[in-house]
Amino acid sequence: NVQQKTGSKATDAETFDYAFTNVKVDPSVGDIVSGSATFATKGATPSGTWNYSGTITFLGNHQAKIVINGTTYTVDLQTGTVS
Repeated sequence: NVQQKTGSKATDAETFDYAFTNVKVDPSVGDIVSGSATFATKGATPSGTWNYSGTITFLGNHQAKIVINGTTYTVDLQTGTVS
């Protein structure tokens, strides 16, 4: 939760929960090569509200499969490109 200390700005309420399982990093390249995570996030800000949950499966070679509320994305973790 974020509350402004000065002025009359609005309050934010946000949560971000992650649970990682068997995540392995190749230290020679600094890449996550395998493992997974589950996540849940929700919040309310002056800009809007959200409520998302899903999984991240690390595929190696800077790639991850991310499922958010049932929709699947493949992401290049170096460039941010989504397909």
